[in-house]
Amino acid sequence: MWFTASGSNSVDRIDRTGHVTRYRLPDADGDPAGIAAGPDGRVWFTDESGGVGRVAAAGRSTVVRVPHGPDKAPFRLTTGPDRTVWFTELLGNAIGRIRSL
Repeated sequence: MWFTASGSNSVDRIDRTGHVTRYRLPDADGDPAGIAAGPDGRVWFTDESGGVGRVAAAGRSTVVRVPHGPDKAPFRLTTGPDRTVWFTELLGNAIGRIRSL
C-alpha cells in the first residue's frame, strides 16, 4: 500500500509484513498530500509546495511544477481518461490536468 504523510517530504510504501520504504521527494521542501495509481502504472502524488509528481518502479520520483503552484497548493488527484491525471488545488479554487505520455 502506498501513502503520503504531511510534512514527510516522501511518498511511502508499506508491505504485507509492515516494512515501510520511504521514497524521498526531489525538493527538500516537498509536502505530499494526495496519492493515486496513475494511467502509466506509476504512483502519482500532489506536492502542496507546488507540483504534481510520480514515483517510478525503481523509486525515483519526479515533480512537475504547476502554474502558481506554491500559492494554489495542489492537493488531491485521480486518474482520468486518455492517460490523464486530474488534480485539485487547496487554495486556488480550480482543477488541473496533466497528460501522461
